[in-house]
Amino acid sequence: MPYAVHKRGNKWVTINSETGHVKGTHATREEAMSQMRLLYHVERGGKLTKQ
Repeated sequence: MPYAVHKRGNKWVTINSETGHVKGTHATREEAMSQMRLLYHVERGGKLTKQ
């Protein structure tokens, strides 16, 4: 699934570009981009780890 980051008001959102579903809302663009990278990582079979 393609994801994108957009600014809405004073927040940054990570969305599914195909459905328009908001996957997360963030205070900074960097946080939203980090979530987008994580979504792509998991989609491709990557695993989540706690740090």
